[in-house]
Amino acid sequence: MHFRTFIFTVLLSCSAWGSDASPGGTPGEKSTDLSKDIKEMWRVTKLENENFSASSDQAISAANRVFNTIELKKLSKDEIIKTLRLDLRSPEYGYVAPFWPVKKGTLVLRFDSGMYGWQFNLYFDKKAICKKVERQWIH
Repeated sequence: MHFRTFIFTVLLSCSAWGSDASPGGTPGEKSTDLSKDIKEMWRVTKLENENFSASSDQAISAANRVFNTIELKKLSKDEIIKTLRLDLRSPEYGYVAPFWPVKKGTLVLRFDSGMYGWQFNLYFDKKAICKKVERQWIH
């Protein structure tokens, strides 16, 4: 690779950092319209040559903002289900199994385009109170 091509590639990659063009959204970005982002994070798109749908790019970025904004620790499982509007999850969404392994009893919320996305693992105590939220990048 020529030096100029290398520099151009690096500059192009860096210019996408912090923009919506960045896979997964901007690190640390919080939602300015939580209700809209919660609805958006459940949006799916039909995959070509597949019999199911996956998360849209916008949905993955919205999930990033939602999980950066809402403090889920210390909420009950029922409160989390209502807060994150799991009722909006499409039955056509195909990536319901975890991408990364998890312990039994973990609530896994996966937002995956088929190319990349987020997996959020929610761990609960014996009283169904969230004690930990783990974020994992899907690649």
